[in-house]
Amino acid sequence: MDEGTDGDERVSMPLEIGAAVSLRPRGRSAWSSIVRALFAMRAGELALWIVGVGATGTAFVEMRAAERERVRLAFAREALGSFDLVKQELVAATDVVAGYANHLEIVPRERCYSQSYARSALARHPSLRGLSWDTVIRGDELASFEATQRRERPAFRVTERNARGDLVPVGARDRYVVVTCIEPEDGNAKAIGFDLSSDPVRAEAIDKTLVSHTPAATARIRLVQETGRAVGVLLLQAVVDEASRANLGCVSAVLRIDDLFDRSLRSIPSGSAVALYDGASDEQDALYTVGDPAIEKSGYRVELPVNVADRPWLLRASIAPGEVERRMSMQPWAWFVAGLVTTWLASRTLRSQRAARDLLRNVLPRHIAERLTQGRRRVAERHDNVSVLFADLVGFTAVAGRLGADELVRMLDDLFSGFDRITDDLGLEKIKTIGDCYMLVGGLKGDDDHLYRTVQAARSLLAFARRRGLELRVGIHVGPVIAGVIGRRRLAFDLWGDTVNIASRMESFGVPNRIVLSDEAYAALGERIRAECREPMSMKGVGERTSWLLFDDDASQVERPKR
Repeated sequence: MDEGTDGDERVSMPLEIGAAVSLRPRGRSAWSSIVRALFAMRAGELALWIVGVGATGTAFVEMRAAERERVRLAFAREALGSFDLVKQELVAATDVVAGYANHLEIVPRERCYSQSYARSALARHPSLRGLSWDTVIRGDELASFEATQRRERPAFRVTERNARGDLVPVGARDRYVVVTCIEPEDGNAKAIGFDLSSDPVRAEAIDKTLVSHTPAATARIRLVQETGRAVGVLLLQAVVDEASRANLGCVSAVLRIDDLFDRSLRSIPSGSAVALYDGASDEQDALYTVGDPAIEKSGYRVELPVNVADRPWLLRASIAPGEVERRMSMQPWAWFVAGLVTTWLASRTLRSQRAARDLLRNVLPRHIAERLTQGRRRVAERHDNVSVLFADLVGFTAVAGRLGADELVRMLDDLFSGFDRITDDLGLEKIKTIGDCYMLVGGLKGDDDHLYRTVQAARSLLAFARRRGLELRVGIHVGPVIAGVIGRRRLAFDLWGDTVNIASRMESFGVPNRIVLSDEAYAALGERIRAECREPMSMKGVGERTSWLLFDDDASQVERPKR
């Protein structure tokens, strides 16, 4: 300022929180302050991201696992429901064979004339392709048996399969179990006359039922009446003469496995497979498979054991991992995205809060900024002993008239940024700038050596301005002040009291490139400096005051206090 102004008339430079203001960091070094600020900011955000992403990822994994388990349980319920239908069909088929055997024991003379019973049973159980009466004859009875059967079927003969699978006349053996009649005959005519005991698989089941008189089932066989590669099983039940308890023959039911599955399993969803295994067989291959068999090796499996007559079977349903993923809902992903978004928003909030806190710390004393960030709306305090410094540019009006707006602002920014660094290095507090005037204070922290550092700051300010071709007037006074923050939307930290006014008058009545001390400041410094006493002057608002001009050549005599 070119002219002295009343300290009471000085206007505080307000701070608007959130305003786009470029401020240099405080601290011993600009770069070290930046690194510390970035590290502090990134450390907090990194911790937030680690916790947020970690919690989100953990919840996502757990929800995915729970969702995967839900899909598997749903598949298991679906599979077991279908398997229950298969089991019911198998139990019903076994009951049909047992019931037909009982019927033939009661009406032995009508064994080949019980079409109505067989047709009714087959109608109720479409999985059965046929019911047959199979007569047991000794080896020496073969010729007479064939002669008897040719009376009704002239082409009748007892047959067996050769190595190529063709039906040929049966060879000699001790016992024969011959398909004598079958219902329905249409489609099953080739089976009439076939010796069931000629096949080791069939013979094993026949021996079981003839010995135990209970139902028995064969392993997988190729059906005689099928021209293709269709496979199935026979369900057999011995028919016994009630009087002699001799085995007269047996009833057999033709069960095609694909018919059983087609009836019980309406459809197999994509990405899943169903297989039937014979637990009593040494074969590792499935009796029947629907879907891709490779799914069994890598997919999730559901198994249900079931007994078919005397034979243990195993029903197995498998679902591919990809199908499990496809059936899973998007809820885990929705939570995952929501968690990341929440973490990002929290990070933005933390960054905004940190930026606001750093902004406060850059323009307010640290302890004042801390109080404001803790929610204090009003900050006011009294300090009994502080040193106040005013520094004003000499001839600023003329300089401002010669420079353009950009040049002027750039010059002031460079000058006051340098003043900020000097103030921070010496542990003092910048209060404000008023036009071309710079105000700082020492002692707000209660330290005893603030006046020495204020004097050294004054010398550094003069040297800094001089290197840029500028002149300053500097005034210093020491005494009590009241400090506080005013404003709600725009905050301003300021000092009030005679100490401020007297320091301003010391500067206003000062000499270019010299430091003016009040009488109180000079007395407090004692013998540590050399100064020239000036004539008492009447100063507006403070009366007549004595001031001192610090000598230019005694900078070395001003001790740098310990921080």
